[in-house]
Amino acid sequence: MRRGRRNRFGCLLVAVILIGGELAGFEVLTATQPQWYRALEARLGLVVPRAHISSTVRSELTARGRADQASIVTVRAQPCGAHPPTFFGTGWPADFAPSVGVGAVDIVTAAHVVWRACHITVETSGGQTLNAQTLGLDLQGEDLALLSVPGLAQVPFQVATAPVTPGAVVIAVWSPLNPLAAGHATIAVTSIAGVATVPLTLGVSGVPPITGRGRLVLWAPEYTGASGAPVFDTQGRVIGVVEGGAPPGSPGSTAIPVVAGLTELRAWAQEG
Repeated sequence: MRRGRRNRFGCLLVAVILIGGELAGFEVLTATQPQWYRALEARLGLVVPRAHISSTVRSELTARGRADQASIVTVRAQPCGAHPPTFFGTGWPADFAPSVGVGAVDIVTAAHVVWRACHITVETSGGQTLNAQTLGLDLQGEDLALLSVPGLAQVPFQVATAPVTPGAVVIAVWSPLNPLAAGHATIAVTSIAGVATVPLTLGVSGVPPITGRGRLVLWAPEYTGASGAPVFDTQGRVIGVVEGGAPPGSPGSTAIPVVAGLTELRAWAQEG
C-alpha cells in the first residue's frame, strides 16, 4: 500500500437547538420547504430566526463551489461476488502526509461508501477513471475513509484544524458526475444549524447501525451518492464531510466534522 425520525424528529431539533446554541445562526430552506418550516416552528413553539446570506455573498460562494468541483471526484465501490451492486459516493483530495513526497494525493470519502468493497474507482472531472485502494477506514467512529489513488494529480484542499460553531455559513459541494446527482443541486450555500448526536440509517446493506456523535446538522438536502462530499467554510477550508440525511421530513443533512477525524486520517496517510 502507498502512504499514509414524528417525535424523534422533534427531539432531534430540540437537541440541536439546546446543543447548538445561537438560534440567530439558523438558515432554513424556506423557498423549497415552507410547509416543513411552519411545522417545525409549530412543533417547537417558537420562531426560528434565519441567518441572512446576501445574494452577492451567495453568488460568490456558489462560484467558488463550482471551481472546487473540478477537484472533487465520484467514488464507485463494488463488493465482492457475482453481479455486485455499485455504491456511489463523493470524494475530495487531501494530503495529510506532505513530507512523504510531492504528487501523492489521497481521497477522503465516507467509510460506508467503500465498506467491504473489493473494487473501488474514482472518476475525475477531467474524465479519468482510476483504481483506488483503502488506506484506512473507520465505520463505527467517524465514518471516514482514506483512499490511495495512484496516478491522481489533484491540488489538495486545505483542511480546518479548529471546530466550527453553529450558525457558521458553509458550502456543501457534491460531485456533479455522480449518476445519482441528476435532478439535484450539487452546491448548497447554507449554514450549520447545530451539533447533535444523530442515529443514522444509511441504506447500505449490511452496514451496522452508526451513532453519529457530534455531527454537524446542515440546512441542506442530501441525496444518495453525496456521502463523502466536502463542506467548506467561507475561507475555502474543509470543515466537514457529508454523511447522510437528517430524519425524514426535514430538508437537512449531517456531516462529520473533519477535526474529529484528523488523527486517524493523518495516521493512515503516514502508514499507508
